[in-house]
Amino acid sequence: MADIQQDLYGLTYTTSFQIQGTQEEAVNLTLPPAPSLLATVVGTVTDGTVPIPNATVKLFDSTGMPYQHTMTDAAGEYTLDGIPAGTYSIAAVAPDYLMSPAAGVTLSTGDTITIPSHLHRRRHPGAGRRRRHPDCRRYRGHASGRSEGLLAQLLGRYRGHHLHRR
Repeated sequence: MADIQQDLYGLTYTTSFQIQGTQEEAVNLTLPPAPSLLATVVGTVTDGTVPIPNATVKLFDSTGMPYQHTMTDAAGEYTLDGIPAGTYSIAAVAPDYLMSPAAGVTLSTGDTITIPSHLHRRRHPGAGRRRRHPDCRRYRGHASGRSEGLLAQLLGRYRGHHLHRR
């Protein structure tokens, strides 16, 4: 019995009794449910106001290694359960959104902690880019005119700059 942990199985000590020879004794043992040794993290992933369904919520251990993950439901809610006590960080990500900053959390035995996540929408790939002037072309190592050739040689180290046609 040295390898049975009392708090793991909810065992308690009973009164001692002696058995002599071939004497029999009926003993009724009960194992009450042990208190939960594991913690749970719940929360909602939103963009600040609107819940985000199908977001991935990741739980990382204290060394930064992924420990557990889940997806949010249609209401943006998630549950991570069966987590041993310890220090973790949690982050969320969804398509078209940037990963949330990791939130640190310390879990104790039997904890249920609520950690909401807020995601920021990723900028559209073309948003904020400058458009090229229609009379511009990219310098590709050759020049179409004498003055552009000289300029290209002088600015050769600045490949990718736009040169205007004449």
